[in-house]
Amino acid sequence: MAGRPETIDDYLAAVSDEQRTALQKLRKTIRAAAPKAEECMSYGLPAFHQDGALVAYGAAATHCALYPMSPAVIAAHQDDLGDYDTSKGTIRFQPEQPLPVALVRKLVKARLAENAVARRMSKPRGRAKPRVTGSEVTTAQTDPAVIAFLRELDHPLKEDVEVVRRMILDVSPEIREGIKWNAPSFRTVDYFATVNLRARDSVQLILHMGAKTKDSATKGVDIADPKGLLKWLAKDRCLMTLGSGKELRANKKAMQAILRQWTDCAQETRVVASPKAKRATVVTRKKATKPASAIVVPDASKEPRVLDDRIRALGIQLTSVMVAPVEVSGRYLGLIELVNPADGRAFTEGDGHALTYIGEQYAEFVAERGVVLDPESVIERHQKR
Repeated sequence: MAGRPETIDDYLAAVSDEQRTALQKLRKTIRAAAPKAEECMSYGLPAFHQDGALVAYGAAATHCALYPMSPAVIAAHQDDLGDYDTSKGTIRFQPEQPLPVALVRKLVKARLAENAVARRMSKPRGRAKPRVTGSEVTTAQTDPAVIAFLRELDHPLKEDVEVVRRMILDVSPEIREGIKWNAPSFRTVDYFATVNLRARDSVQLILHMGAKTKDSATKGVDIADPKGLLKWLAKDRCLMTLGSGKELRANKKAMQAILRQWTDCAQETRVVASPKAKRATVVTRKKATKPASAIVVPDASKEPRVLDDRIRALGIQLTSVMVAPVEVSGRYLGLIELVNPADGRAFTEGDGHALTYIGEQYAEFVAERGVVLDPESVIERHQKR
């Protein structure tokens, strides 16, 4: 998708025909379930707002997704979501298998109720009770510990600190917050930014690569900083000065652009040692490469190229074949190969989409878990068989 879409129509125009059809149906269902909600773009995704962020939806390379923006709602409906790939804030589905209308309606109604409760909590109910401000309403990104910390914070720029907190969380729905190093801090996989509360006349952020040593500590990171907001403290650590009041708000776009670059760098290579292997292959975290689409051969008899020596040695009579490559950090790991469907029918293009997705998820798992790949030991074990 080239550039950041400004409108929902721009977003939908940039996805595939299949994805557009699925998302338009999903949009219609959400609108029917929440007729008073306002449509907008949020985090670069089409979204609905009513008493705050309600739900969003979008498309990735190999799937579509609904974002209920509430881990609690997803957890409460796990029985209904058993057939779908879910995480704390995301429900993924294939465009040719859209989410059932009844399920979407149920999720949206649950979010409406959740937001209504948050709205009531934010209203003062008497002099004896303190008002719950907008910054104190919990979402999937916020942490009660941070809310409590900021409520008690004695700082001349307290309001500006809360403004910066919201700006950071708005950079990506993947960003979470917490109290780290005795100050509000922000993370995706690892923590990457911490508010410098020692500064009293300007809001400052310390950008870093988390508590664990990374390759960037020696190689450094390359960050574009056209407004000169950064002061480098080390190769992978810097101080961002944002000012206060109007100056702070004027620096919003520049600050968010820097954070997008920084989080990309923060998710790069981490070294994983293997106690057994003399030489291990280091796999980066969060750097899974989007795989090429799976190759589907419905009728293997018409494609003699798939009959290699390995297949002949196994004595397999191929009828239909499907193959998806797997890569991590630009390194080719191998293939996921399926042959001869059990039901006797040929593999279809839809099966190919599913295998492409499986390949992508496998690559992400390897990258996320920092799995050590030791090709020499694997080859050695095979030779001993």
